[in-house]
Amino acid sequence: SKSRESLTTWILEVRRRSRNSMLAFHTAHILTALNRMTKLPNGGFPGESDDDKRAAKKRYYFALNSLFDRSKAMVPFLNARGVATVVHAVGALNRNDTEGLQGLVTRALEDEVRYNFTCMGFSNMVWALGKGKFNDRELMQQLMDMVYFGESPPAV
Repeated sequence: SKSRESLTTWILEVRRRSRNSMLAFHTAHILTALNRMTKLPNGGFPGESDDDKRAAKKRYYFALNSLFDRSKAMVPFLNARGVATVVHAVGALNRNDTEGLQGLVTRALEDEVRYNFTCMGFSNMVWALGKGKFNDRELMQQLMDMVYFGESPPAV
């Protein structure tokens, strides 16, 4: 689709201009771009020839991998919304990244993050972990222990 090609071209141009692998991107820009990539339809790459479609698909996945690489580097600095966004993107795009998910869930469990999830962000994160077949039982139990039923969370 045209929007996929435009976003991919934009990401690749920013990467080309940035000498240090997208460090010029602010955290919010990377998370927004990653979120937008999840909303683009599969298939339907522009171009009339098969060669054009293959080239567009190659650029798309290069841009997507660049965003994931950069988001992994940002994990220690992500807030609750950032963690939920990256985990949701991993699930929505069917990425198999157990190590990356473990780092994100570990970050989600840190006190400065764990009490700041919105209900939607938390539920999207749990959905994505299930879709990604995340199977670290201990970390999942700790996530589930974060859910309060009719109580206020402890003060931080």
